[in-house]
Amino acid sequence: MTAEEQEDAVAKFRNSETKYLVATSVIEEGFDIPNCNFVLCYDGVRSLKAFVQSRGRARSQDSTIQVFTTNLERDFQLENQEREVEIIFEKRKKRHDVEPLKILENWMELLKDHVPTYTKSMMLEFRGQVDEISEMIDGMSGIVREGTLIDVDGHVTVQVRVQSLTNIPDLLKKLTEMRSNVWILSRELDSESNTLICDLMLGNFSDRKFFSHGTVGRFSCCIDVSTRMMIFSQSRIEMHVAFETIQSWIVIDSVTVGYPQVYIPVRQPPHFYYRKESSVERFVPKDFSSFGNCHTLRLDFPGKTLQDLGRFAVLSQFSIQVYHGMVPSQSFGAIFEEISSDFRDEVDYLLRCLTSQFPAFLSGCSRKDLKLDEKTPEERIDFLKFLLSGNFQTFKEAEKMWRPLPSFQLEDVNDDKYAWIRRAIITPTRCIFLEPIRMLSNRCLRRFGSSIFLKVQFRDENMQLLRDWSDSMKNRMGLIMNSGIPESGILEFPKLRILGCSPGQLRDQSCWFVDCSSRDLREEIYLTMGQDLFQLESLPGIVSRFGMCLSSTEPTVQVEKMQEIPDVKSKDEKYTFTDGIGRISGPLFRKICEKIGKDPNFISAVQIRFRGMKGVVSVLSPEEDVQDCVIYWRNSMHKFESDYSVIDVVSVAGPNALYFNREIINILRSRGVPDMVFLKLQEDHLKLLKKPFTCVKEAVKAFAPFRPDFPGISDDDILIDSLSKGILYAKYRYELQLLRNKANIYVPMGRLLMGVVDETGTLQQGQVYIQYTPLPDEENYPPRVVEGPIVVGKNPCLHPGDIRRLTAVDNPKLSHHKNCIVFPAQGSRPHPDECSGSDLDGDRYWVSWHQDLIPTADYDPMEHIPKKKLTHHLVPMSYFGSELADHLITEMSNNQLGTIANFHLALSDQRPEGVCDPDCIEIAHQQAIEVDAVKTGIHGEIPMEIQEKVKEFPDFMLKPDKMSYPSKTVLGRLWSQASYFKLNAVVDDVIASREIPEIEFFQEYLKDAENTFQEYSRQVSGIFKLYGISEVEIISGKASDLRPFLRSDAKK
Repeated sequence: MTAEEQEDAVAKFRNSETKYLVATSVIEEGFDIPNCNFVLCYDGVRSLKAFVQSRGRARSQDSTIQVFTTNLERDFQLENQEREVEIIFEKRKKRHDVEPLKILENWMELLKDHVPTYTKSMMLEFRGQVDEISEMIDGMSGIVREGTLIDVDGHVTVQVRVQSLTNIPDLLKKLTEMRSNVWILSRELDSESNTLICDLMLGNFSDRKFFSHGTVGRFSCCIDVSTRMMIFSQSRIEMHVAFETIQSWIVIDSVTVGYPQVYIPVRQPPHFYYRKESSVERFVPKDFSSFGNCHTLRLDFPGKTLQDLGRFAVLSQFSIQVYHGMVPSQSFGAIFEEISSDFRDEVDYLLRCLTSQFPAFLSGCSRKDLKLDEKTPEERIDFLKFLLSGNFQTFKEAEKMWRPLPSFQLEDVNDDKYAWIRRAIITPTRCIFLEPIRMLSNRCLRRFGSSIFLKVQFRDENMQLLRDWSDSMKNRMGLIMNSGIPESGILEFPKLRILGCSPGQLRDQSCWFVDCSSRDLREEIYLTMGQDLFQLESLPGIVSRFGMCLSSTEPTVQVEKMQEIPDVKSKDEKYTFTDGIGRISGPLFRKICEKIGKDPNFISAVQIRFRGMKGVVSVLSPEEDVQDCVIYWRNSMHKFESDYSVIDVVSVAGPNALYFNREIINILRSRGVPDMVFLKLQEDHLKLLKKPFTCVKEAVKAFAPFRPDFPGISDDDILIDSLSKGILYAKYRYELQLLRNKANIYVPMGRLLMGVVDETGTLQQGQVYIQYTPLPDEENYPPRVVEGPIVVGKNPCLHPGDIRRLTAVDNPKLSHHKNCIVFPAQGSRPHPDECSGSDLDGDRYWVSWHQDLIPTADYDPMEHIPKKKLTHHLVPMSYFGSELADHLITEMSNNQLGTIANFHLALSDQRPEGVCDPDCIEIAHQQAIEVDAVKTGIHGEIPMEIQEKVKEFPDFMLKPDKMSYPSKTVLGRLWSQASYFKLNAVVDDVIASREIPEIEFFQEYLKDAENTFQEYSRQVSGIFKLYGISEVEIISGKASDLRPFLRSDAKK
């Protein structure tokens, strides 16, 4: 149609001469038809802006819009975003004061990806006095008003075209004469010089003010688009600020001091590098605390004009809004200098948490401003915890919102199972203290009390595991371990000393500190926990043994009666069939089950810590049972001497579903299992994920594990109630993410089982006994015994021989064993040792009797070399702290588990023989060495000639910084299949309001309910902020995007 024909068609529709108008998306904007009462969108919704504008075409009262779509999840998210926008405007309408001329950040955040780009243009948003400001803009030379872009509830967005950047200061000054706090959103795309000289200052933004901390020095500034990095150089020193670490905006102030100042708020401190002649090494600056506690960089450009800074506008192409505005400045607050170093004082500790987590929020505040002296001791703690919840923008806002809770608090069970644990995160430039959280306790905390301990995690600035262990980084972390957390002028406790860690905590780069402000408690703790710990000649062995006292456990019953029984060894005494396993009498086992709330009819073994022993104990058969409470231990369980006589439970042998991963699939496909078997299993898994949203019966099954906590939700309401539906959706998202990232495929004919040994001696080599019970989401059925060929293994498994083909048999003498796999105690070599060099001290073995998964090709198991250990000279316990610190730094910096596994996965994907390739087998040998490195001190290392063969990685590994290729193996096909899967159901990802039936006399409980909800909201808000998860993810325990630095803690 010609332009004239289009105008004629619109005119007829506006005048009601025609009842329908068909158009492309061009009609979304600028067409006002007051009588239109129905809009139908055939192409779905592209963006929030398009959705709002399309709906705006239906201006008549009681009008509706209908959308044809193929992506309900995306449209549901856009609808939620629109609700958020409406809430923003409703809140602003209720305010009595006139809104100043400024950007509404929430609105711009939602629209930033949808606003069209105009060459040389700015965006203004304001409320009130529209005509006056529009008239002023029209009267200015060099600025052209292009009309109103959006008008919602009186909020106006004006689009202006600016002929030159030199017009901006004049515009800011004139607007400031009318209103204060003016910011302009710039979409200027011109750029001149890419490298400029600037003076760098540190500080923080709070309530649109800049609180300066101090000047760093003069740097050359370069914006490198290719690396998405801002690089500041001074001699051989470089400071890197990645675009992704910048907040969604920057501000350029060209008015306040007469030359441009650029304010760059960052999410994390920058990285620092020292450029040598042939390499670049990361280092920690001497004034690291200044960078760690300042979240805004200010760049001063004396002698420059705004035109010289055109290069900064390129940031808008990377979702960083570039504003122009006037920014008032003042000096940093003094609150950091007014806190004592008493670690055990709860108020002072919470103040440390505040100052380390929210330096920008508290900028300009002193301790006097907190008015703590005017509050009762209970109110001080309550107020500080309220501030830590972080549900506000400024301190003044928080002060108005806070209402003291009465003495009523949520019930806190006082037992030895849990403890309030204080935690801290150490980065190259920061020490972040975290509010105490209730977690599983350990032996040390139960003996000495949790208030003197601090759990510390070492992380990079992005909260990932620290990888760049340069000499400077080792010195920084070593200083903390050797000398405690040193004072640097702001927020440290100098009397905290390194105590130790478990092997798992060491791999996670975490350890425990103890407060030694009154005296050094470490020697007393070591001697109390184990009398002969320091008689070992292996430093890694000492750390590993003492780590048993720092592992999270659940205390049960005290036992005095114990009896040693002999280990069962192979004829050549090279192997121990009973390595790490003992026995327990029925009466004692039932007492333990009662204490931990488990049904003894469904379990027959528990993993424990007892005295100086670790391992598993399996219950005696009814024929062998005794009346006394006795524990039978073997020498392979004994690690050191201790008089701690309580049995601590680590885990129980319960029914656990089997999920494969990439390592297992990689070995099985290399040993002859067809690709279609795995593709079919994943297809079935994806169907299972979808069923709960389409079938009430399946929804009831999926909700079964959560049923005990929500008895009030009936089966018929599971798909109606927003809470239960949200829990199911969190479960769906969690499992889908694991499918995509790890190929965690559910295997229905399989289990994950704890390993035990056949004490009757009736199983032959190659035989096992398996009896399993229903999973929590399965219908009830009697215990079933597996018979026939099975495949078994243990993670991690990289060697093709780590997976074994065995035969499951029925053996009445072993019928008391449930939900565990019973291995024979005879043969040339223990089957657990054949599976990745494992034993029976608590290892879990995956087992499947799915006949299509039984490998067709045999492969001999890896022959594990006897574990050598680094020795050290015996030193007095008082000097152990420094040697411990050096050892932990060495182990953290040399950990290669992830690197070796990644190289193995990439290389096996490229080789025709898969994991059977000789190079892959060599990597598997190095992995076996690395797994035990925390106990031996000897690390695995991939030969350089093999490393050089891996030049690119398969696409499913998701390595954006590496060369990649589309994988043709089954792992690549599984990843593609899971990546394109969508859930065609509308579900809530948040808990919406629910109708709750009234209870008689409910008014009597209303006040208590309000107090309960208030305390609950504060605690949950803190979890939201800390772990980055939603409410339904907390309730369900299925968190898809848990922040990596707290993943291990959150599971506890």
